[in-house]
Amino acid sequence: MAKIDEQLVDRRTVDRNIEKGLLTRKDYEAYLGKLKDSEDNAETVSLEEDEVEAEGADEAAETEA
Repeated sequence: MAKIDEQLVDRRTVDRNIEKGLLTRKDYEAYLGKLKDSEDNAETVSLEEDEVEAEGADEAAETEA
């Protein structure tokens, strides 16, 4: 398999590119299979904590104004 242009395999456009014949489903699946696992680089975040912090910042800004 030749090197695939990363724009062809963008999740947002891959189905369209396959329909246009710019990429085959088989090549796309092979590309996905060769991707490295980046789980070790991931960071877990809690959206609830972020929302509480954001609300606190908004309230602090309002009291300062």
